Amino acid sequence: MIGKKKSPVYGIGINDLERNVTWYDSNGQRVLCPVYQIWHDMLERCYCPVFNKKHPTYTDCSVCESWLHLSNFEAWLGLQDYKGKHLDKDIISPGNKLYSPSTCAFIDQNVNKFITDGGRKSNLPIGVTCRRGCRYIAQCCDPFTGKTSYIGSFNSAEAAHQAWKRKKHEYALVYADQQSDLRVAAALRVRYL
Repeated sequence: MIGKKKSPVYGIGINDLERNVTWYDSNGQRVLCPVYQIWHDMLERCYCPVFNKKHPTYTDCSVCESWLHLSNFEAWLGLQDYKGKHLDKDIISPGNKLYSPSTCAFIDQNVNKFITDGGRKSNLPIGVTCRRGCRYIAQCCDPFTGKTSYIGSFNSAEAAHQAWKRKKHEYALVYADQQSDLRVAAALRVRYL
C-alpha cells in the first residue's frame, strides 16, 4: 500500500519516516513523536517567518541539507545524549547559524541559561552593573545558587568586564566537567577566555 504524500514541513523539511509521528494516548490526547518534535522545532526556528519576527536572533539560521530529511536527523539523534536536553547550534561555535551534525549538541537547560547572557540594561559591558564615583562594579550571577555575587570595584568598565569573564570562566569549568558530550565540555572550557 502506498502511503499518503506528506507536505513539506515549513516548505523545506521532508518527513520521510515510514511510521506515524503522531498518535493518540489512552486518554485521547494527541502525542507527538519526540524525534519529530525536536526536528520540527529546529525547522521552525530557521524557516518560520512568524517565529523569526518574534525571535530575530534566529534570522538567517539554516539547516544543513542532510537534516532536511527527518530520517537523517533521527539517525544522528540516536547517537546523542538528548533526553531532557535542548538542541543548541552555537555552543560549539559561538555565533554559528547552521544546524548540522558538526555544529550542534544537546545541552541541559541550566547550561543553556548560563551561556545566554541577557540583554544589557545600560551602555556598560556585560557584568558591569553600575559606576560608583570613578569606579566600575562587576557582579556575576552564580548559576548554582542563583545569587548575584560581588566580584569587585575597578578603575575601568573594561577591567570590570574582564573580571566578570574570569568569574564566568570559573563557573564554565564546573559545567564542563559535568558534560557527556566532549565537544560541549571543550567549548565551555574556552568560552570566557
